[in-house]
Amino acid sequence: MRILIVAEHDEKSPKPSTFNAITAGLALAPKVSVLVAGSKTQVVADILSKTNGVETVLTAEAPELAHQVA
Repeated sequence: MRILIVAEHDEKSPKPSTFNAITAGLALAPKVSVLVAGSKTQVVADILSKTNGVETVLTAEAPELAHQVA
């Protein structure tokens, strides 16, 4: 099974909920992938790429994604 986590972040660092989701995903699969969407994603993507159990970090970067709304 493949697990995809959508990262919640402030363009500087992942929020704790992202790490909680990664932990939950790792209970279901040995590795997870994370999607980082926003207008500035590289810093967050770099942090997540070094997180234990994260196999792949995908980014979607566009100015329209700057203001995350639930």
